[in-house]
Amino acid sequence: MRTIVIVILLLAVSCQQKTVNSFSFKGLGGDLTVTYAAPKNETLEKDIERRVTELSTTMNYYSKESLTTKLNTEAHKGAVEVPDWFCQLLASSANFTRETGGKFDITYKSEGFLWDIHRDIVPDPAEIRKFLPFVGIENLDLDCEKNTVAFRKEGVKLDFGAIASGFAADETRRMMEQGGVKDFLINYTGELVICGSKYGKPWTVGIRNPFKKEELIKTFETSTEQCTSISTSGDYERYLEKNGKKYSHIIDPSTGNPVEGAHSVTVIAPDCMTADTLATALSVGWRDHEYIAEMKKRFKLKIYMLTGEDLQLTEY
Repeated sequence: MRTIVIVILLLAVSCQQKTVNSFSFKGLGGDLTVTYAAPKNETLEKDIERRVTELSTTMNYYSKESLTTKLNTEAHKGAVEVPDWFCQLLASSANFTRETGGKFDITYKSEGFLWDIHRDIVPDPAEIRKFLPFVGIENLDLDCEKNTVAFRKEGVKLDFGAIASGFAADETRRMMEQGGVKDFLINYTGELVICGSKYGKPWTVGIRNPFKKEELIKTFETSTEQCTSISTSGDYERYLEKNGKKYSHIIDPSTGNPVEGAHSVTVIAPDCMTADTLATALSVGWRDHEYIAEMKKRFKLKIYMLTGEDLQLTEY
């Protein structure tokens, strides 16, 4: 359920004497960039890089040293102590699972590891069924008063790929605002947080056609009065290909199979963690129009979907 970058930024600034700074660093599986219309603040930049690197390292499924790996290998034996922010993230993740009807679920990796593109194997349906009982937040025991996590079954695995970038983007927004910067744009591997303006001019963003990367399928200006959070999920950059067929990295937690037909799902939400998780959930539930309408109303979303064989762009 990794979120893919298909939202691009149109950042031209016409006023040559106005200062627009940016900084980039590696993390969360890609390049992370913050652009801000204010004098350069190296202390703030270093603080943000340090904090986001901490978040990325903690939530890295593929790192043997990460806290996520420790949970995946030890939490079935008993409670593991975790930082307060991490327990709160787990609690938020569980709540999103309930709110989305299970279409977003950080335990999906308990079965989803079978589809890992690094394994280069299409799993047998019987093998999928074998691991499905380990998927589900009912397999987690959270105690955020004691800040502990335990798994009720051996074989449960967590993966934060569909929420980590949104969470980190929101954390960066908090730090930017706390540092006195009001006009900025955060781009974390497909998650965007856009606040304020470029010296009075709106930031402009475009949704790129995943099959014609030079083409924009939608452009819009963001509000200069409030922050806008945007996330895009897609099936065209990370996939498993076998015998001429491509299998999306986005897994339906209820079936254990890759989602088909959701080529690009862009969600605009009040915060980036919500946008991130709902882009995944709506990729799973893209065929159900009643579900889309319900999620749009419940979370106050704007939704743009490029789906199906005819690559139809639908706005909700």
